[in-house]
Amino acid sequence: MTIMPFLQRAKWVIGLTALLLFLFLLGNGTLAALWQTWMVKEPRLEVAESIALGEQERFKIAIAHVALHNSGRAPLIIDKVVSCCGCIGLEREERGAYFPLHRIEIAPGEILQAVARVPVRGRVGGSEAYYFDLYSNDPHQTVKRFEVVINKVKGGLDVIPNPLQVGQIQLGQSIRQELALFDSSLAQRKVVRVTTTSREETRATWLAANPGDTHPLAPARSVWLGTIAYEHVAKQPGVINHEIIVAYVDEVSGLESQESIPVYGEVLNILEIMPSSVRLPRHTSSGWQNEVQCKIRYNMDASCQLEIVEVPDLLEVDLLNMANQMKGQDRILRIRLKPEASDQWPLARTMLKIKLRATCQSFTSDLEIEVGVVPTGKTQ
Repeated sequence: MTIMPFLQRAKWVIGLTALLLFLFLLGNGTLAALWQTWMVKEPRLEVAESIALGEQERFKIAIAHVALHNSGRAPLIIDKVVSCCGCIGLEREERGAYFPLHRIEIAPGEILQAVARVPVRGRVGGSEAYYFDLYSNDPHQTVKRFEVVINKVKGGLDVIPNPLQVGQIQLGQSIRQELALFDSSLAQRKVVRVTTTSREETRATWLAANPGDTHPLAPARSVWLGTIAYEHVAKQPGVINHEIIVAYVDEVSGLESQESIPVYGEVLNILEIMPSSVRLPRHTSSGWQNEVQCKIRYNMDASCQLEIVEVPDLLEVDLLNMANQMKGQDRILRIRLKPEASDQWPLARTMLKIKLRATCQSFTSDLEIEVGVVPTGKTQ
């Protein structure tokens, strides 16, 4: 007689637990997901997000094997493949021949093995990546992206240093650097020509190594080809940004290829003015000031001259010696607003320019200082 009430209570507890579990699964979307998975027939595209090809020989074609899996319960249709380079796409391989895949259909549960042939074009020692976008009828992700990564580009020519950093140099000076070239490719290479893209007085001379010669910086399993003697004569101030071009041939195929070596640096002007842009009047802890000083630093060791070419009517400009100057040529340029010109001060901010000319040896540079004048001690 005592078992029946117990069974009735157990049924009540089980029923209540099942109801609560049902409500919980319904609330967090689990039941909907299960229903979508087991009852609704949809395609589902699965592909690795990244396919690593490791080290690859430069100028060769690397082959990536791409597994396209339809894990859904309906046919998967990929109707478009878009890559970052118009020269590559997905293909199928049959007995060493490759055929483009324009429209791909994969049955539920099946895996299609495709290939992507990508050119290895990056800089030796670097890496590169290609991405592919797959457009399909997968309702959860109509566009799915994956990438093919070449972890390291080998072969070609190894150049030390690369890039070539020449630093800061003075006008009229020449810099000389040597670059060592090594070949770690399987096929033998021969340098046939070395040039530069510089329009200035720059030379790059090829000095071939003797057969069997070694170099202390040679990478593992590489052959020292020779040295590039690089020389640049600084004729114009500004940024140095050009390339050394090395043309070489594969002695087996006879094909010619090129390697570019960036060259970075700067040719300093005759002098620098710091700051080169000021504002007057300027506000200080002592109030508004109508005067400012700029430091002039000469970058050349030879004797130089500085001429004040043009001064706007509102300003006065003087050249002063520095109290504790490190170089005999370093100066101070004092700029003042003329007190008697206060009636001519503009109602709105005006930008004035002071023009200077520096001369040193056979070089001449024109420089400017910008002076922003604001109305009578008020910022605009």
